[in-house]
Amino acid sequence: MVKERAIKSAYWFIEIAAREEGKKLLVRSRRLRLLPKDNGFDLLNDGHLESEKEGETERHAGNEEELDWCSLAWVCCITVNLYFNLVKEIRTDHFAVAYYVAAWGVPFILSCLPLFGDYYGPAGAWCWITDDHVAWRFGIWYIPLFVLIFLMMSCYIRIFYVAKRRAACQICAAF
Repeated sequence: MVKERAIKSAYWFIEIAAREEGKKLLVRSRRLRLLPKDNGFDLLNDGHLESEKEGETERHAGNEEELDWCSLAWVCCITVNLYFNLVKEIRTDHFAVAYYVAAWGVPFILSCLPLFGDYYGPAGAWCWITDDHVAWRFGIWYIPLFVLIFLMMSCYIRIFYVAKRRAACQICAAF
């Protein structure tokens, strides 16, 4: 109930600000897009934004794709860093550039690939790879996502096992 009121208050504030400016406001938050249309705020039109300019859908879809990939890539970098530090006992100070390339460069390249085939566009309630190119969705996002999640889980299981074994050895050595 409190969350719903906060979201409605945010909508109200955005609507007033948009009226004062005399312009249509583009709202890009996925949380706001999931609200029903009958909430008294008509910023969305059938799941798509009211004022889409030519090419803007592709730009926003590419931005969302890149930022989603960046989030996942940074989590992977943190996992790899923890694995090297704890399991392999390797200092990772010199890996900073590799982490930046992995977390910013690779997502940029992956988010640009659908642009070459003009695969970005309206995809339901937000902009992403269109419904006509489901294979691209799986190849660019879902398959790598689940592979990386599986690899990170494997790393964390190994990290947990090594940390537990070291803790047990320290306890045995204390006696």
